[in-house]
Amino acid sequence: MRKIIILYNEAGGGHKAAALALREVLLQQQEYDIELLNPYREFGADIDILKKLIKTPAEDVYNKVVSSRSGAMFSLLIIGFLFKLNLAVFNKKITYEFKKLWLRKQPYAVISVTPFINKYVARSIMQLPEKIPFITLVTDYSECMRGVWLVSGNQNVICPSKKIVRQALKRNISRHHIHRVSGMVVDPKFYLQGVADKNGYRNKLDLEERLFTSLVTFGSHGTKDILQIAKNLCGSEIPLQVIFICGNNQKLQTKLNDLPVDYHKVVLGFVSNMQEYMRAADFMVGKPGGLSISEAAVSGLPMIIKCNIFTLLQERYNAKWVEEHGIGINVRNFANIRQQVAEIYDNLSDYSANFKKLDNNAIFEVPKILANIAST
Repeated sequence: MRKIIILYNEAGGGHKAAALALREVLLQQQEYDIELLNPYREFGADIDILKKLIKTPAEDVYNKVVSSRSGAMFSLLIIGFLFKLNLAVFNKKITYEFKKLWLRKQPYAVISVTPFINKYVARSIMQLPEKIPFITLVTDYSECMRGVWLVSGNQNVICPSKKIVRQALKRNISRHHIHRVSGMVVDPKFYLQGVADKNGYRNKLDLEERLFTSLVTFGSHGTKDILQIAKNLCGSEIPLQVIFICGNNQKLQTKLNDLPVDYHKVVLGFVSNMQEYMRAADFMVGKPGGLSISEAAVSGLPMIIKCNIFTLLQERYNAKWVEEHGIGINVRNFANIRQQVAEIYDNLSDYSANFKKLDNNAIFEVPKILANIAST
């Protein structure tokens, strides 16, 4: 079988989720041996400035800062600067380590679903005696700054949006190496309609079948926004029930469980079956993470998305993408969440029509693209 290495990282949950989804659909082809590899854990420890300074890997620092407070963006800009400085200072070592990795593992192709490192992966592959396909599967709807995803040369790019295609062309990536798909890749399980109806999933969660149901989630590490939303939803004129998913934030989960509210709530920590909770819900409240909004779009959930000056740079266009496609609304904060819920409720038919126009099947389009790349 032909080995494919998928590169990912654990800064946030989206990159690893994309890698797992890709592995699942490629294994169905029964011709590939798939290996997931996190280069930052594989050989990055020796060049991780943050780990050297504070004994904590940069990925862990990122996740902790994201879950801490709304002002996290400024801290993350510093972390991002240090991370890019890391790569620039140690670029020869990084390229050398990647080259050694390919020579040892002899992959048929390399797929990256992680940002920043693609330039060094491309360089290392160019130094091999026999070239192998290198594909970057972008997990954002836009490249927020130059060099995050797109590099010139021997990089193939799988693009989930028209904007990424335009950006790739501006980076002098040839049209032959640019591959447009119908959206962001999400777990194939999100496409398994008919396994159980909405009421079936609500019954599993001990939820009322008739009530307007919200899913509130802010990624795999949660944020304090969830607590504010829980408080501000009290007094809603629309009869509600709410599923809160706190990720790995146990303190938040405890506070929510103890919070008295006038609606029925289900409070959960980290879950691995998000598709079931999305099927149980009527709409989603959260942040503009590429993965979460893509999963919600495939599930047909209108969204209330927070976007303001503190929103992470890589997520800002995601929020714009939601409004451009008429599948949700952007808000600066959740002070008026009850009115925003009412707006979603009053326009459900319009949202439903707009979801049908998206028709995202990207995860099933990637294997054919990979086969075409390998055959050229």
